[in-house]
Formats: sequence, structure tokens, C-alpha cells
Amino acid sequence: MDKKLTTTPGSPIQTALNSPRVLVIEDDEFQRMAIITRLLAHKVEDVCAVENAEDALETLRRAPGNFDITLCDIRLNDMDGMAFLLRADAGRLGAIVLHSSLPNDIQQATARLLAQRGVPIAACLPKPLNMPSFLNVLRNHVAQEAKPLFSPIVESFPEIPRSALLAALRNDEFVAYFQPQIHLEDHSLYGVEALCRWNHPTLGLLQPQVFLPSVLEHGLMDELTWRVVEYSLGAMRAWPRSLPRPRVGINVSATSLRGDGFVRGWKTRVEQARFDPSEVTLELTETEVALSDDALLETLTRLRILGFGVAIDDFGAGNTSLIQLRQLPVTELKIDRAFVSRATGSGRNEVILDAVIYMANELSLCSIAEGVESAADAELLKSLGCRIGQGYYFVRPMSFEKLAYWVRGQG
Repeated sequence: MDKKLTTTPGSPIQTALNSPRVLVIEDDEFQRMAIITRLLAHKVEDVCAVENAEDALETLRRAPGNFDITLCDIRLNDMDGMAFLLRADAGRLGAIVLHSSLPNDIQQATARLLAQRGVPIAACLPKPLNMPSFLNVLRNHVAQEAKPLFSPIVESFPEIPRSALLAALRNDEFVAYFQPQIHLEDHSLYGVEALCRWNHPTLGLLQPQVFLPSVLEHGLMDELTWRVVEYSLGAMRAWPRSLPRPRVGINVSATSLRGDGFVRGWKTRVEQARFDPSEVTLELTETEVALSDDALLETLTRLRILGFGVAIDDFGAGNTSLIQLRQLPVTELKIDRAFVSRATGSGRNEVILDAVIYMANELSLCSIAEGVESAADAELLKSLGCRIGQGYYFVRPMSFEKLAYWVRGQG
């Protein structure tokens, strides 16, 4: 075990990083010493470097307090890095960075497995270590801004009483925010997705993850869906005549799509808002589509007969079979953000994304990529033949008033 390096108080980088403690687990002596030397050059001096997992476990048993960041090689002698992280108290390791010369797909699989077992991974860095990237993870963690690449933490919210939800529906507190969908070829507007928000009188604007679980639990999804439909179509009816009106995509639950009343309800509301059905797309998550039955297939077919569009949302996150994809009367394939965000710089993920886009094009489906967050994402998608992009790189969801203003500015 290498001797622990003591902290020298007052050095500039340590003041910025709040005197960080670093644990390095690396079985190659040359690389281990190189990492220590480079950390010292950046005035990071409270470093404990060990050569194997057993020494790391012993360090945790003997050393008081927690580390701010742990750099862990995946391939170690005797006990590998994954086994160590599953045995160790992850809460004491700070931001965990996997470090390896193994192929990227093995690193990503290791990170995902650890996250599923309750061990969050902040980053995966190849060898030799990119010190600026490592220090950025450290800075983010010490500043309590770390966003794990793979995290097991699921934010939960207290259940909302049925009476509160009914009151919110009566008082028209549920509204829609609109996120534009952009043609990747010329950055013109293709359409918008209506996203439900709760404009709470005291808590402000609430995101769906806060209230949707309670809406489902209390059996109020149909009521909420119709509220979003009526709000969205009503807003778009007031769209400025000087601007081309965008298509509107509205999320629906498969549980609401069974029965003749649902089809009539959509037809009536679209006619009242003076919309053509071809201007409206119903978006179903792939998870729900994978559980499709004859009743759902009948409803989707009747909606398509009327002229509505049907999209499979979050494609790639569920288990839709190719047979189901061939049989369902869908018009759009919305590619899950996980494929998009991990494709840039990853050969394997790019191949998968390419295959999904190719399949959509061959089936004459409009491909819409979700989670586009950078120019690199947009360029890659365009080069692979994806038609439409949606994400923060273009614009965040916004109110109807801001949407019209934004569209004017784009023109």
C-alpha cells in the first residue's frame, strides 16, 4: 500500500476544491505513481493510492471519514473493481469514477450493473487518465453538483390526495408547456410536443413526476388527458395567422385508448377546436405499446382512419417486437434519449442508433430523436438520416405565449 500523502493547507486548488480526499485503486505501479504525480501538480495532495481491492477495503476500515472521489480500475488482480464496489460502503467513496483500458461497452455495462445494485457511477474514463476530466468530476462533486452517469437514486414524492387532484382539475390548474420539434436539415419547425404541468397556486409550476404517480393511483388519467388535450388544442386555435401552425403531439396512456368513447372524444374535441386530425399525433410510450392487445390495436386503427398520427414514444426503452412494430398503425418513431445522448463518441451506440433510424426510414416512419443536447448530437443524427430533433440544444419546453414569440424570432 502506498503511503498516504498529507494535505498542504492553503494551496489554491485545494481552497477551490475544499481540501478534497482522493482514493486511487490501480494495480499498475507506473500508472498509480503517474496519477499521484499529476494530482500533486494540481495541488491535490490528500491522496490514498492502493494497488488492489483488499488494500482499499482495509483503508476504508481503518481510515476515518469519507473520500470526495474514488478512481477505481475495473480490472484488478484477485478481486475486480466491480466486486470491490459492491462490497465497499459506497457512501464513503464520494464520486466514483471507473478507470480502465477495457472496451467502452464493458465499462458502460459495468456502470449500469453497479447502478442497478445501488452504486452510483459519476463517470467512466479510459486509460491513460484524462486529468482535466477527472478534476471536473471532483469539482462538481465537492460543489454538490455531481450528476452520476448512471444513478440508482429515484426521486420520490409524497402521494397527493384525490381531492386535491380533483380540485386542480376543476380549477384548470393543469396546463401544457410546448417543446418544439425541429427539422435537422434546415432547423425549421416541424411540430411541438404538449407536456403537462401543474400550475399549483402555492408551490408554483410542478413537473409530471411529482403528480403523475398519484393521478394513476387515483384513476384520474382520463380526466387529466382530456384536460391537456383541450388546453393544447384551445391554445393552438389562437395561433397567430401569420405563422404556420405546427403539428401537436400529445401523450396518452394505453389504458385510456380502449373503447369507442375515446375515439369519439378525440374526434369531437378536434372538430370543436377546428383542427384537422392530421395536425394531431397521439404519443404512446413503447412500454405500453409492448403490452398492446386487440382493443388497443382497434382504437389506434380507427384513429388512423380518421387521420390522426400515432407515435411510439421513448422507442428503445421498452420491449416492442419487430412484429408489433410492423402491425401497429404508427406514423412516428420517437427515439429514446438514452440512445441519442450516448451515441456521440461511442461506436457501438452509434451503430444501434443508425439501425433504429434506418429501420424507421425503411418503414416510412418519421424518426424523431429526443434528448438532443449538443450540436454534435444534432450533426450525428442528421448524418444518420434522422429527420427531426427535439431537446434542450434547440429549446426547452415553454408556455404557449413564449412559443409564439420564439417562432417569430426564428423566422
